[in-house]
Amino acid sequence: MAIDWVPPVKGVASRYHLQWREQGAKEWSSSAASEKITVPCCTKGNLRTHAVYEFRVRAKIWGVPQPRHPDAQPVTQTDRHTDRPDQTRPDQ
Repeated sequence: MAIDWVPPVKGVASRYHLQWREQGAKEWSSSAASEKITVPCCTKGNLRTHAVYEFRVRAKIWGVPQPRHPDAQPVTQTDRHTDRPDQTRPDQ
């Protein structure tokens, strides 16, 4: 699944951290690769077919995680598998 987001308005993000979960789950999933994304987009694989997922991203400005905006809500997306070979692909 292709995922993209708007970079931070202030500062330059050195990395992004993508997290995901199935809709209704309490715990967020992550991987080592999903903490090292360097562009504001990626392709997330290894998702269950026909499941609904929520995603959230946090910018790291020069290695320091930035707080999530208090109004930020996870984005919900149904599984529409899209290959974007030109983008980073976090494992699981």
